[in-house]
Amino acid sequence: MEDDKLALLLDDNRRSVFPGCEPRMCSISADHTLRQWNVKTGEEQRMFWRHKAAVLCLSVDWETGMAVTGSGDQSLALWDIEAEGEPLEAMFEGHGDWVMSVDVDWDNRRVTSKSTPFVRQEDPVGTDLKVGISTAKARLAWPIDSRSRDVGAVAFVGPSSAQFLADEKSPKQILTKLKELHLGDEHRAGSVPSAARVSALQRELSTIYQALPKNHRGALRPSTARYALHRLFVDRHGWHFTGLAPKGDTWDSSSPTSALGRVPEDVSRLFQSQLTQHGLDLHDLATLAAVMENMVHSEADVRLAASFDALRVPLDQSLSVNESMAILEIYMASFVMGSDAQQLSRSKMFQKLDDVHEQYPTWPNTVSFVQQIRQEVAPGLVNFTFSQLSAVVAAAGERYGRWQSQECSELKHQLLQQEEHPNTGRVRLSDFYAMAVRGGHWQFSESVAYLRRLGALDESDPKVMRVIVPNYILGPSNCIASSGYVAVCCIDECEAKMRSLEEQLGTHEATVPQILGSLNRSSVVPPALRRKLQDVAQHHGGQVPLHGRLFQQWMHHAYPQECPFPHMSGTIHPLHPELFEEQVGEPVGASQEEMLQHVEGASWKKAPDFEEGLCSRMWTMEEELVDPTPRADGPVRLGAGGRLGAAARGLALALAVSSLAVTMAKIVTSMRPTSLKPTASMGAAARIYSV
Repeated sequence: MEDDKLALLLDDNRRSVFPGCEPRMCSISADHTLRQWNVKTGEEQRMFWRHKAAVLCLSVDWETGMAVTGSGDQSLALWDIEAEGEPLEAMFEGHGDWVMSVDVDWDNRRVTSKSTPFVRQEDPVGTDLKVGISTAKARLAWPIDSRSRDVGAVAFVGPSSAQFLADEKSPKQILTKLKELHLGDEHRAGSVPSAARVSALQRELSTIYQALPKNHRGALRPSTARYALHRLFVDRHGWHFTGLAPKGDTWDSSSPTSALGRVPEDVSRLFQSQLTQHGLDLHDLATLAAVMENMVHSEADVRLAASFDALRVPLDQSLSVNESMAILEIYMASFVMGSDAQQLSRSKMFQKLDDVHEQYPTWPNTVSFVQQIRQEVAPGLVNFTFSQLSAVVAAAGERYGRWQSQECSELKHQLLQQEEHPNTGRVRLSDFYAMAVRGGHWQFSESVAYLRRLGALDESDPKVMRVIVPNYILGPSNCIASSGYVAVCCIDECEAKMRSLEEQLGTHEATVPQILGSLNRSSVVPPALRRKLQDVAQHHGGQVPLHGRLFQQWMHHAYPQECPFPHMSGTIHPLHPELFEEQVGEPVGASQEEMLQHVEGASWKKAPDFEEGLCSRMWTMEEELVDPTPRADGPVRLGAGGRLGAAARGLALALAVSSLAVTMAKIVTSMRPTSLKPTASMGAAARIYSV
């Protein structure tokens, strides 16, 4: 080995090579990136992102300023690490498994790569492809040029094992610093997220994180971070976080830091600075999610303490099984009825307990639910402390959303029995009101004005208004519990379909054939639906962005009973019933006279007047992306990137990684929920309006 060069084998299968004359180093990692560092200062100079899985091998030539990387996504990338502009020169695809090594002949501009279990060779001019089988390793030889190469059309023998490597080796410095902070004794145990919780959230977020567009550092911008966190909490707990949940606005209209509640201003500024200057990587995002969950748990402890006080029980007293259930019942009553945890006097707590028996028909089921949680969290215990009951209410809060979603399913089932045409996800407004005035289902009595505000009204045919079932189900009128931070609402059934699509595609945009293949609907997609997807692709130059209004509109027509219709921002403003009445000055419920007018004035049902395969005439070519600037400074894309020559050598973007957790300890002592207007909405099965 020459004196001016040094090769290092780092931990976690990360390799780096740097020259002594120019103290730079390149490293590869399971975070899908190639990074360049200043060896003397330890400063990261530049990050290169294009791979969709862990980068497993690297070859660098410092004389030409070129590098080749191989990845678990079965591809190789050729980089110009000296380029000031687009650094990606070419992508090479065709392996059937992880690319484990690359051997580059820089003089003859030829790359040889190895994977398993396929053998491929390509001659230097790329005119002949030979495929063989080996039980050991596969080798592909590619000429180096500036054209993207794709041999994916060539059939190969044997199964593919192209699993993506998990991001479990991401840096943990944020969580480590959180644990090292000097915390107040009162909240020391439960305020800092545990490594296990962060790791669990990281695994849950990995699919959507991988699929979302990112900035030049491979991190999420504020709008995509807000979007990812909202989807996480809705799918995980049925939580609509105040500050995350959309209210008819665009995703970039507010930062996810607005969901942090009553935390010190400098803490919010710290998160916001990280978001705007650098973005959030996967581990940062999971840590922020864990902090937000702990905020909810902290509020639950306030409510639990109020429950102890209501029964005049000291917080340090040990409780029997019956006493603990009495505490848990009064706790759940205040939770289900949507009480502000900071304004719970003894009289209010008992009033909530009386109200829930009267207004919530399925209350006995809720008591059984929390009793089951108690038995699972503390099996065999006969005496309970405050901390043990704290663990019970934390688990109950996290699992209540999915448990109560059975009421949402029953509500949806009732509506779909009145569906105007099969698989349209729409009920005529006259039939909707008939379920109330003639069927006794008084929960279906929202006014036209309120349904319009929810975005649950299809007015594409002004003569026959229709209720859009998924928009109605997912509206705030069906949230059956609320707190200072979150409202517990129905689970979005479209989320599972989006997650499956993201798992298979692993990117934020795809072609029409890729999408249809991933949805496993290629043979049954109606022509009209296929044309609409092609229109979206054409609108975006051949690729369909997955996280935009047009594709969500297509998903609504493909799955009209599960996926809500995405309205343009500013056209709807979903509100809780009480907030609607307070702000608009109109009742949420329609009068019996108004409902009868719609029922008795209804016309005969007629055949659909929209294209076969669609669910309505509701379709516009108006786009709004979750990340409105994915191409402005986002991750490098396939295409010819020009080299700017040796003049740019040694120049780099001095992008220092900052920590999110320098002052996070302040959350511990000041973390108290902001006040949310209490809601009297009793949810899917129990909302009754006076008529």
